[in-house]
Amino acid sequence: MRYIISENRMLRLVEKMIQQVEPEFNEVQSGVATFSDGDDTYLEYYDRHKKLHENGKPIVFARYYVWRKELVLNPDIFFSLDDYFGEDMTMVIDWFNKEFNQDAESVNY
Repeated sequence: MRYIISENRMLRLVEKMIQQVEPEFNEVQSGVATFSDGDDTYLEYYDRHKKLHENGKPIVFARYYVWRKELVLNPDIFFSLDDYFGEDMTMVIDWFNKEFNQDAESVNY
């Protein structure tokens, strides 16, 4: 038997999975900072509320490289999602673009 899952349901599934790993990785609760990395500008999405590394810096959920249109996820988030989606992470890209109003075309860690 073949099952078809709508795009909206898949996006909600991705959202629920991300909430399990990092509940504050969303448009409302994440902090966003802009940096320049040579020829590329990137946005850093981080936990602005509580989690800190030993060096006092916040935990980074993801970086979005604007000119390359590349989403670079925190490895914990990436590999948790990779367990379910494997090489086809297009729904993760679609969730990110919808949640943060971006236009990513690829995802990495």
